[in-house]
Formats: sequence, C-alpha cells, structure tokens
Amino acid sequence: MAGTSSPSCARSRYARGEPHVLQIARDITASRTADARLRASEEQYRAIFNASVDAMILWNSRFQRVDVNPPTNASTAGRATRSSDVATMSRTSRRIRKHKAELVQRALAGEAASAVLEAVRKDGAHITTR
Repeated sequence: MAGTSSPSCARSRYARGEPHVLQIARDITASRTADARLRASEEQYRAIFNASVDAMILWNSRFQRVDVNPPTNASTAGRATRSSDVATMSRTSRRIRKHKAELVQRALAGEAASAVLEAVRKDGAHITTR
C-alpha cells in the first residue's frame, strides 16, 4: 500500500556471476501483534505462577518437571528443580507413579485432573497435597 511501510528482508545473491539483491517483502504486522500478545500472556502466566502461595509444578508428557514455582522449592528444600523428575518418580511406589502418569496424561488431553497425594519432605515429614 502506498504511504505505508512494513519490515522486509534484503539478501545479497549472485546470479550469472554478478551480485544481485533479492528483496522479499511481507507484511508481518499480524505476526508481530500475535507475538506481542503471546509475550504478554507468558508474562502474565509467569507473574501468576511466581506469585502463587501454592506449590505448582509444570510437567511435560515425559513426566519431567518443566518448571516449578518458589513455594515448590521452599516446600521441597530446593530439591524441586527444572530438571528431569524421572529419577524421583522411579523412587516412588509403582502405584503412585501410575497415578501421577494418569493425571499428567489426562491434563495434557485437556481434562480437569486433580488428586490428593501423599508426599514426603526432605526432612522426612509426610504431607498431604492436592
């Protein structure tokens, strides 16, 4: 459109042994707007996740902890990290592992999934979580 500008890309190329410039222009306004909305949404999620007084763990489909919030680290004496949780799950009973796996799979499928679970803190204290 005349009178408007949009970001474009220019690359130098050689054609028939001579330098040429190939310019590719595409209006990326919608893409930039979507990216900005996504960043704002991620920042909002991060603020809520970090401000929660409840311990929260974000799991992936391989039963690895992707993210934990500060109350989770506080309640586990810093043991809950963003690293793999497969080793931790292997130390728990088969019944609890199966139950956790089912919860994660249901949640990833879009179902509401919750449970009351028994956990053991680093100091050996048994706690109930939901």
